[in-house]
Amino acid sequence: MEEAPSLNEFAKTFKNAGVVVLGVSVDRNEQMYQNFVKHFGVSYPIARDPEENLSYRYGTYKIPESYIIDRNGKVVRKYAGLPERDGQAISWMDPSWWGS
Repeated sequence: MEEAPSLNEFAKTFKNAGVVVLGVSVDRNEQMYQNFVKHFGVSYPIARDPEENLSYRYGTYKIPESYIIDRNGKVVRKYAGLPERDGQAISWMDPSWWGS
């Protein structure tokens, strides 16, 4: 929930550069999922994974987790929990951390 606004902005800003933000929801409750999308005006696609199959394949152990995946499908960075740098929340707009 804390990341949604900045991810929306990031997705819009870098869309024309070929960057794709894809959320993965593990919410089992469909209504909670729909409420989240509506409340935060999520503008990026979200895949639902209530059985956590995708999460298992990527080794997700803490939610939220963020993955930077290159054009070849290789995970180049993974952050468990909310990413931070020097005690401050990372700006999604700072390409120095997402591997540009």
